[in-house]
Amino acid sequence: MAIQELIDQLENIIAQGSRLPLVGKVVVSMEEVLAVLDEIRLAVPDEMKEARHILKERDHLLAEAQRESSRLLSDSQEALDARIRDSEMVKLAEERSREVLKKAQAEAQAILEEAETQARTAKLGADQYAFDVLYKLEAQLAGFQNAVRNGIEVLERDNTKASHGN
Repeated sequence: MAIQELIDQLENIIAQGSRLPLVGKVVVSMEEVLAVLDEIRLAVPDEMKEARHILKERDHLLAEAQRESSRLLSDSQEALDARIRDSEMVKLAEERSREVLKKAQAEAQAILEEAETQARTAKLGADQYAFDVLYKLEAQLAGFQNAVRNGIEVLERDNTKASHGN
């Protein structure tokens, strides 16, 4: 299950909890909350695996761009050699080969830059998503902790009043 769905599930547990009168607090099932938190802990590694997959894909794109660049350079060299052998205009052939080589290098560089940009963007998106989820989870856990602490204080006050009243 996705982390966002688990957080939504946690919010539903809170929303469906029993309200304590006068204190504005909610009583929820600790088992349900802990079960969802365990699922969140299990889901975080999946999100990390997805980020690793994106990085692996980036590496694949970079390798593919390198292969394409090498192929284009090899093709350019072969074309240049053929023109030099077959042409009476050696200077024209040399000039054309430089253009092809320059174009191949420019295309290879553009492919590499695009792949790196996509990989950076994907990683930043994955990092931001993980940060947002963890930040929201931290805030929710702090709210739970405050609710529990306030409930304990209310119970302690009630017990103290009951003890002094007897």
